[in-house]
Amino acid sequence: MVIGCLAGPPFVGRKRELFIQTRGNNCMAKKIEVYSMKTCPHCIQAKGLLQSRGVAFEEILIGMNDNAAWDMLYKKSGGMKTVPQIYCDGKILGGFPELSALDKTDGLASLK
Repeated sequence: MVIGCLAGPPFVGRKRELFIQTRGNNCMAKKIEVYSMKTCPHCIQAKGLLQSRGVAFEEILIGMNDNAAWDMLYKKSGGMKTVPQIYCDGKILGGFPELSALDKTDGLASLK
């Protein structure tokens, strides 16, 4: 199952399960960062959802061939190889599926 653009699922098996269970919905910080690519459909959906809920965010565009940026994101996220990568106060929330799940839980109120 591909849940982001590029290299398949960011987490596999039990690691993904634990990530989803422990990420929580309690991000009280206001600084939201979205690492994305211009033409990535999941990135466009994530940014649109944030905008529609009135959540301010900073977009950081990553180039397809920017190996240094991809290496940094891989390390920063703990293993995600896809975009979008959404962070709240420097902590990974996940990609579009996780953002969408959070929206269903609280309408992204925890990100405001």
